[in-house]
Amino acid sequence: MPKKSHILIVEDEVALARALKDRVVSSGFSAKIAYDGQEGLAIMAKKKPDLILLDILLPKLNGIEFLLKIKKRKSWADIPVIILSNYSAEDVVGQANKIGVVDYLVKSDTSLEKVTDMIKRILKHN
Repeated sequence: MPKKSHILIVEDEVALARALKDRVVSSGFSAKIAYDGQEGLAIMAKKKPDLILLDILLPKLNGIEFLLKIKKRKSWADIPVIILSNYSAEDVVGQANKIGVVDYLVKSDTSLEKVTDMIKRILKHN
């Protein structure tokens, strides 16, 4: 049996984080939730995820700071990151794209189904 791809969800909104995890797990992946950027890095130090769902507005370490830290580390730099945030200021979207995210999704415009479909597409190509 093939190994399940592991998704890290970095999201401080508890209800959304749990809904995302439930959806990801029911789609055949394993998942872990981090409720802030520092916790996300600590989880990654124990187990490298195959993909990261990342919010921008996070306590302790925001999404951009988190992205910069993972892209600086050679063993993490290739992990696909999907931003899922209601914060969509053009400069932040541009900065995230420049750092190297796969996509920047606005929560209020995106269904859980769209997120899991995107994860499946991305991981199939890796």
